[in-house]
Amino acid sequence: MTKTKAAIEELEALGAIEIVSKRPKQHVITIL
Repeated sequence: MTKTKAAIEELEALGAIEIVSKRPKQHVITIL
């Protein structure tokens, strides 16, 4: 779980938040 959380934080730092805002959370899980 730690790796997943770290990966999410990295994605957010890269601007993944914008993608999440436009697409469902399931899409984020697919990316991971």
